Amino acid sequence: MELFTRHEEGCEFKVIVSNKLGKAKSILLFHNGRASQENLFSELKSQCNMDYVPTRRLPGSQLCFLSAVFAHNPYRELQMTV
Repeated sequence: MELFTRHEEGCEFKVIVSNKLGKAKSILLFHNGRASQENLFSELKSQCNMDYVPTRRLPGSQLCFLSAVFAHNPYRELQMTV
């Protein structure tokens, strides 16, 4: 999804271009959900060091990932409460 802004005769037009087919409301909800998911991954990478692989074995990496996600969720909830 891309957002284009165009100025014409003192007016500003915003046009959203997407390759997804369907009604405008369902497309907007889909892209909003996708953006919030990408935001969550961004937070995990920056706050929980999820941008590297901690072990050489899959079970160790999965355990590290799951513990980081489980620790992030209460931390985020506490942040939003305070």
